[in-house]
Amino acid sequence: TRPKCSGSNSHGSLFSGRWFQRPREAAAGCATKHRNLKPFAGKYEKQKAGAKILVKEVHDPKRFGVVEILDGRILAIEEKPKKPKSNFAVVGIYFYDNQVFDLVRKLKPSARGELEISDVNEAYLKKGNLTYDIMSGWWSDAGTFESLEKATLLAEGRIEL
Repeated sequence: TRPKCSGSNSHGSLFSGRWFQRPREAAAGCATKHRNLKPFAGKYEKQKAGAKILVKEVHDPKRFGVVEILDGRILAIEEKPKKPKSNFAVVGIYFYDNQVFDLVRKLKPSARGELEISDVNEAYLKKGNLTYDIMSGWWSDAGTFESLEKATLLAEGRIEL
């Protein structure tokens, strides 16, 4: 099925291969952004294998999946932590190689009965094949009515951060 938003970018339903434009590129998530993704896609294309996630420094990391980073590497991703180890939230924009299909087939549905995108990212992390880039410009979660309204107003230029 097509990804759907349900309040957190890491809780979208996973998607089938037909959603890929090209074998080495994919982006999915419940987010809106201000900047062009081409530079990130270009950096991802230089990777030999694996996945890349985009992160953004936020003031309220407890609401998101948070990455713990050390020396330019992701050590862990924690969903909605009570004590975040960083202020870098996973923004819901992902790039995957073709291994993603094998990983998805091995996943078990969550308590919500869905395959979780966060489990895919965790599988790449365990394999040592997950990289990240930090987004600049504005970004807004769009998984709640309030955040969707904010994202819409930002995109229309009716408000600024």
